[in-house]
Amino acid sequence: MPRSRKFALALLTAISCGVLPPADAHGRPEHGGAVDEVEKYTFELIASRSLQDDVSFKLYIKDPSLKPVTTGDVTLQVNLGADKVVPLKLKPADGDAFEGATTLTDHGRRKITVLFARPGYRVLRSRLSVKLS
Repeated sequence: MPRSRKFALALLTAISCGVLPPADAHGRPEHGGAVDEVEKYTFELIASRSLQDDVSFKLYIKDPSLKPVTTGDVTLQVNLGADKVVPLKLKPADGDAFEGATTLTDHGRRKITVLFARPGYRVLRSRLSVKLS
């Protein structure tokens, strides 16, 4: 059997037996939120509405080695259409996340931009779509 065929067979066996992690280990939701990946950083955003018009946001960020990120400046920009953007600064929270809340009367699916600033690095910009119901 040629060497390349042996390698391919060994690789397929390793993947099917679970020895190798899947190639798409980044970008999978762990908390049921919307997920985006920017420069191998994984962003997962969860939005939940209380009985009133208060919407709380929880953002999980993982670095390229899939370790939780708990430092940095995080700002959300909630796009409500017609050039109306609501900025929201998130603060570190328990459980390796950032969180914040604001009052939004709009319902439905909205585009949200996450701005993640780390000291000494350029700002990462993630775009997600979440349902504000």
